[in-house]
Amino acid sequence: MSATYNRSAIMQAAHWTAKWRVASVGGSYREHFKRALSYEWKRAKEAKQRHEQNIGLPIRSCLADAPSRRNYFTRGHARIAHIIAA
Repeated sequence: MSATYNRSAIMQAAHWTAKWRVASVGGSYREHFKRALSYEWKRAKEAKQRHEQNIGLPIRSCLADAPSRRNYFTRGHARIAHIIAA
């Protein structure tokens, strides 16, 4: 199974970045858009590569592999107690 590119999201992100850079830095929209689009495609290709490398690997094979809720509860309360004591 191969992941497909979300071209609409890539273009939207590039347009937003280019508009922001023109407003904050100045310069040509076309140049900023060209750089932003190149960057977004690079990010999408890297994400696709990571996704394809992870296919077939179990994230969590059974309920016993899940982190314990008790650990979260005690860690969270210990942090709160430490903040209050400080």
